[in-house]
Amino acid sequence: MKTLLNKGLNTKNKFSSNILPEAKFYPLVNDCMFNSMFNNPKRKKYLCYFLSTFLNIDYDDLFNNIVFENNILEKDVPKESRRTVDCLCKYKNLFILIEMNNQSRVDVLKRNIDYMNKIYSSSRRVGSSYEYENIILINFNNFSFNEEVENSDSYMYASRHENLLDDIKIYQISLPKIREKMYNNIKLTKCEIFLLSCLLDEKEYEKIKGKGDDISMEYRKEAKRISKNEKFLMQNQLRQAEEFYWKVCESKVAKAAAKKAAKKAAIKESQKAKESIAKNMLNKRCDISLISEVTGLSNKQILSINSR
Repeated sequence: MKTLLNKGLNTKNKFSSNILPEAKFYPLVNDCMFNSMFNNPKRKKYLCYFLSTFLNIDYDDLFNNIVFENNILEKDVPKESRRTVDCLCKYKNLFILIEMNNQSRVDVLKRNIDYMNKIYSSSRRVGSSYEYENIILINFNNFSFNEEVENSDSYMYASRHENLLDDIKIYQISLPKIREKMYNNIKLTKCEIFLLSCLLDEKEYEKIKGKGDDISMEYRKEAKRISKNEKFLMQNQLRQAEEFYWKVCESKVAKAAAKKAAKKAAIKESQKAKESIAKNMLNKRCDISLISEVTGLSNKQILSINSR
């Protein structure tokens, strides 16, 4: 995992999450659609189907035993804003954390690992200091890792990582790589066909139409219906407005930080220039009061330069 994070990312062929309200179909990378179709107990069959085909777990057993957990994590400090995960569920003694990542930033992946660790550390069973429940983190990445860090024999998974502990697993799913596999006419798995059914626009969907199971077609039909729902469209517009607001805030903070850093660097360079001039004047045996007048340095500062 560390190698992957250090190597960099490739944002080519992302699925668009910023689709206009009149769109006929919103893809799973859209936050509101993800909440409606995956993070929703009323439609748990779609999440269960994905997990069943991805993790090779019996679908009926998953459907009957999966429980949706609270996706709001506890704050570490009082002033911290609330932290939410995209989807958190539990199957028997296994926590499953799923994150949809549209931003191709390494810190987002690190944040997800931090969330996973917090869930894992809070899962200790009562009566034991060391017995923890299993946890899986599944990252849906709407970008690809650079070629040199991806498995050469895999089109779907950027990595499968297991920590020193057997009960922690991290999966990276590069969504653009699945589409690339489709366009290269490479045989698709049931899981891949289902995910493409959740992601492709109407034109691209024609390439796999009829290849999926009934549940893939059911997902497509229901997602298209939701895409036209007035309440969904209002929620989506609100979400986009919130994202725009936070981007503006982040931009202002970044600009302020950059301005502060630039000012600090300018002061440092100015100080170096003054000290250089003072040193040259000292070498020419100029009077300290004259050096102070020229450079603006105090007598103490000038004497400290002389003693270096």
